[in-house]
Amino acid sequence: MKLKLLQMPVVPDILKNSLYIRQHMQNTEPGTWIVTPECALSGYLCSPCLRDPDPVLERLLQQECEKIEQLRQERELGLILGSSWAEPEDLYRNQARVYHPTLGYGGYYAKQSLCMGPTGGAEEMDFLPGHHQEVWMVDDTPPFSTLICNDLWHNPAVSYKGNPYYAHDLRDRGCQVLFVIANCNVDQFDQLAFDWHVIHLRMTAREMGMTVVIVNPSTTMKGHPCERVQVPTGVINPLGEWVAQADSKGEQVIEHTIV
Repeated sequence: MKLKLLQMPVVPDILKNSLYIRQHMQNTEPGTWIVTPECALSGYLCSPCLRDPDPVLERLLQQECEKIEQLRQERELGLILGSSWAEPEDLYRNQARVYHPTLGYGGYYAKQSLCMGPTGGAEEMDFLPGHHQEVWMVDDTPPFSTLICNDLWHNPAVSYKGNPYYAHDLRDRGCQVLFVIANCNVDQFDQLAFDWHVIHLRMTAREMGMTVVIVNPSTTMKGHPCERVQVPTGVINPLGEWVAQADSKGEQVIEHTIV
């Protein structure tokens, strides 16, 4: 499973985000899986969402996703695309949209553990929560799944419903590779939060016997340049060891093959 991980700027501009993703798709070897951060196409907590279902931006989001899908199909690329998205007959959810190199769109995972305060708010203002895990089983890849940011580490400050440890269910269903797409950079770097994120990723990999792939932006949650990322983009093997890791500052591209 050849991977190309994009520690990319995620900004409140659908066109800029789409162009960045498509530029990287143009020079990627067929059969490779490109993995983007959380809300990489739509921007994080940006319209369109529950709070502001702007019909103009909704159409723009659909159009840019179609461009990405067309190029993905032409290049025969796998893709895990983070975006706010409303399915037909549904409302907006924070999705990881999964596309196989040759089989095409395979479905989505929606973030379940939305960040919120003691009485709600925060991400609940923008998204409906997901309600179950997905495991994709395709003959030419190891069984894999996706989680989104707080689904994995459940930061205590924004996780008033606790940690349900979704990885247990994924392990029991045969998952061997877990993709975690995140968007967690803050304006001022927090070393303790960085350590919390990293140790949860490494412990999940080791205790569940999975390869864990993490992808995070190069910008803050508001789309500004950040001093340093709150979790590095990279790959952790089933022993809990980093086997590929991006620099903690700026745009980075990591290429790695899972054997």
